[in-house]
Amino acid sequence: MNRLAAQIQRVLVALDASPHSLAALEAAAEVATRLQVPLWGLFVEDIRLLQVARLAFSQEIGRFSAVRRQLDSEQLERQLRVQAKRARRTFTLVAKRAAVVSEFQVTRGAVGPEILAAVESTDVLVLGQAGWSEIRAKQLGSTARTALATPPSLMLIVQVGGHLGAPVQIVYDGSPAAEKCLLLAESFARAEQWLTVLLLDGGAVELSALHAQVQQVLPHRVNIEYRRLTQSNVSRLLQLVEVKGTGLLIMPLKMVSLAADALLTLLPQIKTPVLLVR
Repeated sequence: MNRLAAQIQRVLVALDASPHSLAALEAAAEVATRLQVPLWGLFVEDIRLLQVARLAFSQEIGRFSAVRRQLDSEQLERQLRVQAKRARRTFTLVAKRAAVVSEFQVTRGAVGPEILAAVESTDVLVLGQAGWSEIRAKQLGSTARTALATPPSLMLIVQVGGHLGAPVQIVYDGSPAAEKCLLLAESFARAEQWLTVLLLDGGAVELSALHAQVQQVLPHRVNIEYRRLTQSNVSRLLQLVEVKGTGLLIMPLKMVSLAADALLTLLPQIKTPVLLVR
């Protein structure tokens, strides 16, 4: 285990009732296994839902019946308790199967801030790409958006169908965060597996310098395939990643060559789990 992986203390996964949350849990368990650290599950009872339910004019529409009815705060409390119980049961089963040390916690508050308050500098935060709403299934979930606004050091975004198998791909731009990406990639790659490094193309001289930096960071036993990211935009990045298929993409959270809102465009379109490094 390299020096960066050795600093990680735990994997924190945020859970709700959505399929994306379950995918995040499976991925989080695998990360905890790979890094040999504890797995921590967190379920947040959304206080905003409870506050809305207490308003006299609040109504809900049945998902299948389309019938309007008054929101019942007591019923919502019961539903949240049931969801938390289910999340705990599923978490326990997955953690036991992965044979990792684990802990599960239920808190109450605003979901995004509660999750970020629980993250420490040495944690990996794992989130589902979207929440429970099917209407917004093709958009980045509100919790992930909140986390991107005040990001932790390491954040893994997972959607349904995503897995952490081969190939492992890294976006490298020479930044300190990109060097961390390389070190983490070494921890996730299995023996004899090839790593694909996407080098930002700044011309022949810069490409040569980036190539040398990668060789210095990664041990010689790691098999490396280089690909040039000739157009540093979301469309080109998606093309390169999809050529290799789903696996794991590790990239700096902030890249000078990409617009500030690029991740909000990229993440909803990509099937590959994305580990963002700050």
